[in-house]
Amino acid sequence: MATSGFTRKIHAMVCDESAKMIYFDIEKNCIVIDIAHICDLETKFFPTYFKHTKFSSFQRNMNTYGFRFTRTEKHYEITHEHMRNK
Repeated sequence: MATSGFTRKIHAMVCDESAKMIYFDIEKNCIVIDIAHICDLETKFFPTYFKHTKFSSFQRNMNTYGFRFTRTEKHYEITHEHMRNK
């Protein structure tokens, strides 16, 4: 399965050691975003990886690629049927 530029950027952002508010949860096999730090993602990390800076645009793009968001009290958990930790 070929990967798009968008999914490569997601992978790079999740692997970025300085992006503590977004990470891969090995046990749940999902990407986790800390809701309290969405503004940090929009101002510090999205401009580095994407043309947009709004979380809603990020979420819409993720949905386009088949990712699914589940909101908990403190986090968004993002899953995809082909996602796995490597």
